Amino acid sequence: MKRRICWLVLLVWMLAAGANAAEMVNGEYTDVTSVMTQDVVISLEADQDCSISILQPDEKAMALLEDMYQFVWEEKNRPVRYYDEETQLKIQALVPGVNIDILHLPEFMAQEMQGEPKEDVNAQRLLDVDYQPGQLVVVVLGIEEEGGSYRWYPYLAEVKETGLITYVIPSEDYKELANRQVIYHVLTDRIGARGGVIAHEETENERVVTPSKGAEDITRIRRWYTENGKEIKDPFRIFLVERTEKMEAEIKRIAEHIAKGQPAIRWFPEEMIREAKLLLGGKDENELIIYDIVAVMAENYHDTFGDVAAESVFASVYTPGSGMVVLLGFPRDGAAEAPWMDWYCLRAEALENEAVEILFKQAVIPQMEEEPAMLLVLSQPIE
Repeated sequence: MKRRICWLVLLVWMLAAGANAAEMVNGEYTDVTSVMTQDVVISLEADQDCSISILQPDEKAMALLEDMYQFVWEEKNRPVRYYDEETQLKIQALVPGVNIDILHLPEFMAQEMQGEPKEDVNAQRLLDVDYQPGQLVVVVLGIEEEGGSYRWYPYLAEVKETGLITYVIPSEDYKELANRQVIYHVLTDRIGARGGVIAHEETENERVVTPSKGAEDITRIRRWYTENGKEIKDPFRIFLVERTEKMEAEIKRIAEHIAKGQPAIRWFPEEMIREAKLLLGGKDENELIIYDIVAVMAENYHDTFGDVAAESVFASVYTPGSGMVVLLGFPRDGAAEAPWMDWYCLRAEALENEAVEILFKQAVIPQMEEEPAMLLVLSQPIE
């Protein structure tokens, strides 16, 4: 009962509080994706009577992503250096004359491969990402061995047309990879725009954006860093705007859901709950409470930034080490029933300086430049 009252009080407070409660500062960009990217796959094909299917994120794949993310983002290493030395040499041999340290790792997903080919397999994957013909791309497949280490299989790939990555898997490799979880990576020298690339429906809806009262320009990405830590100037920012009527209606629906005694996280689609659970690393997702709700937009984003990390200061002071996630939602045009919004689950971490580091997915930032997004901070109970 105490928890239910707490949620209700928080929701009432959030409905009354303006969007001027948050501040985004100190931005950096990553060279490795912070989330699994299977959502951009449009189609998968393989010849030789073989097939490749996408697997949903699980704890094993997520643990690998967490380890790679820490290696690149927190320890400031280049993505290609995560692989063992033998794999690094194989990648270098595929791209002679190229410094492999320039490569980004924007795609990370799990898959399963079926079939017993007698010849080499031609595989192709259409992604809703702006990969261009002639772009340097290396596909790396990996399987877990005994002891938890991974064996990696790198292949030089070709972009046949926008978003279409093709490569050849030797038949002997395919047989070793078949019928088990396979990790799929893309290494490339250029990060492309995500979403709306392969199929884009034009809309003529006029969007009127009002800056958040009192917030003005305080919510922004203020600093950028090159890979060697040198600060650079850039006008990119994430800023606050007024919540829209559709957002207020969604907040009301969430409040009604919580008032029925349901955990806040259970309002969101099952895929978001699953992603949140993986990000929490064993903490109970049903304990999450919505503490802050704001509306945000972005401007002056460049594809080469990839995922963007922003330090965000909210009215609530979150506890470092506590379980937390951020849900980012875009109202669906013309939605007459649930879901009324398209949701994305973002990685978030409370810092010692009373800020929250939020990782904005590359896939969502261009949409944030076109329309406001509702940002909800969910955390385990804080004092």
